[in-house]
Amino acid sequence: MACSGNTADPPSDNGLMIASPDFLVLAQRALTAQADADTATLAYLLAPNVRFCLPDTGADWQGRHAVLTGWQRWHDQHNISSMRLHKLTHLPVQTEEPLAFMDRAGVFVVCYATAEIRYHNGRSRLLRLHVCYHFDAHKRIDYGWLSMPTNSYYSARANPILQSL
Repeated sequence: MACSGNTADPPSDNGLMIASPDFLVLAQRALTAQADADTATLAYLLAPNVRFCLPDTGADWQGRHAVLTGWQRWHDQHNISSMRLHKLTHLPVQTEEPLAFMDRAGVFVVCYATAEIRYHNGRSRLLRLHVCYHFDAHKRIDYGWLSMPTNSYYSARANPILQSL
């Protein structure tokens, strides 16, 4: 179809379509806020009833305040002085049917990025991030998933899962 000159979106038999670029911008803001430990911006982007889990540590934060406190604590406990995001790729998708890995339909933004983490001791490390956010009807993140692949800093650990209660 791409070579035929047809500019219409191809039909979708699985209910997937490209979502509004507005969600791409919101996902970018969320990633940047998380990298910067900017809790004010992150608070605005999260749904009030958000749930944030760190499966590898057993942490399970429920509600916006707990998520913000937990995320700041994560930065502090790992002695992170800064995180810069590079090689960002985003795909805003809307689905009519629930996706198996998130058990919900609606708008998702799938993100890939490389984070350059700088520690207070002066060392730095690159970390590949795979993120998926789900947005509620108010364009707030009510569910999300972030993993760090096996060749990444955390060696196959999946980190945080945001989900609506």
